[in-house]
Parts: sequence; C-alpha cells; structure tokens
Amino acid sequence: MRILHLGGGGDAFAQRGASLCLAYILLVGCPSQSGGSNIIEYSSVKEPLQALLSWISSQLQSSAGASVSLVTPTLTALVNCREARFMFSSSGGIGYIARHLRKKQSGKKKEAGASVQQLYELCFAMWAMTYECNQSYSIRSSFARDGAVKALCDLVTIAPREKVVRVALSALRNLAECTTDGTDPAGKKTIDGSTFLNDMIGCSLMKQIDLMKERKWSDEDIKQGALLFIIMCFRVQAFVYHKT
Repeated sequence: MRILHLGGGGDAFAQRGASLCLAYILLVGCPSQSGGSNIIEYSSVKEPLQALLSWISSQLQSSAGASVSLVTPTLTALVNCREARFMFSSSGGIGYIARHLRKKQSGKKKEAGASVQQLYELCFAMWAMTYECNQSYSIRSSFARDGAVKALCDLVTIAPREKVVRVALSALRNLAECTTDGTDPAGKKTIDGSTFLNDMIGCSLMKQIDLMKERKWSDEDIKQGALLFIIMCFRVQAFVYHKT
C-alpha cells in the first residue's frame, strides 16, 4: 500500500505489480471468494480492499493513459469479486470507466494498438459490474445515469476487435435482461432491462446490428448476441407501438 501512494515519485511498474499482488491477497478474505472456508475474517480485509479500490478510482479520474494502464490488470482481477464490485460502484467506478471508454474511442490512430487492450480490459470490468444489476438499484442507476449504455453501443459500432465487440455485447445483453428484485427505494423511477433497451434503440444499436449481420464473424458469441438483440429490440418496439 505504501508503494501505491508514492504518487508521481513512484515507479509505475512497481505500483502496477504491488496493486495486483495486494488484490490477490485481499481476495482470499472475501466471502464470495473463500468457497465457504472462513480462514480469514472479512473484517480484516474490508478496509484495505476499500483503500485499494479508492486508489484505483483516483487513477481512473485522471485523463492520462498511463494512469489507466496502471490499474486495469488489478481492476480486472477485483471485479470477479462481488464485494469489490459493490465497493467500486459506490465510489463512482462505472462512470469513470464509461468516460474512459468514450475517450479511448476518439483516440488518435497511432495509439490504437495500445488502446484496444485498454478498451477490452475496461469493457470487461463494465461487463462484470452488470452481474449486480438485478440485486442493486444503485448499480442500475449508475449504468442509466453515467453514459455506460452509449459508451458500450459506440464500442459495438467502431468494432476495434472481435474480443471487444464480444464483451461489449455481453454487457449490453445483461443490461437488457436485468430485472428488479422488489427492494427498490420507494418513489424512485423504475430502472430495468426495458429502460436500457430503449436507450440502446436510441443509440441506433438496431441499425448497427443489421450491419453486423453482413459481416463474417469467427466468434459465435457475437453472432448469437446480435440475433438476441434483434429479438429483444423488436419486442420493445412492439410494446411501445401497442401502447400508442
């Protein structure tokens, strides 16, 4: 932790390695990762885990590409943990990722090689976060509020690599299929899969899906994802038409 907080005077390689090592150490104490064996008390790792995620969030707030590459390996490890996903969301993590996804998409061509891997890692983290949507109104609100849907739809449009398109479509699919668990705050606007599907239609995802059908994809997940979105979007459009 001391290595992480050396700031600009620290060595980037050491900070990246220290954060990843710390993540793997702390994950052992998280209930969702322990497999039922309470070898380590969660209370002993909760505070340093929060500190690590706060450090990641502070790096993502920076517009520098070096700051992003400093934390993405650690972030992709941590988002596999349910406890870390909730902590990261509460610190504004979804919005930070969405902002970087939008920025990376408008990067210069000479930076495209480095940007593709960052796009994939950031999008992977976004996809992992979608698995908490059914149980968390707060996380669904973050996705609806922070421009995540548009960032993911734009990723599908620019199609930098098949692996990026695959994980972007997977994240959009989880959002489109999410439901509420009945514990939403009273008086709050309902946010569920229909909300996100309407946003996707507004981002012209249907048009892009039609174009994707004409391309040859080696990844079966992309083919299946495209077909699923056509079905879901037609259902939403038919529902809207029936109401009007």
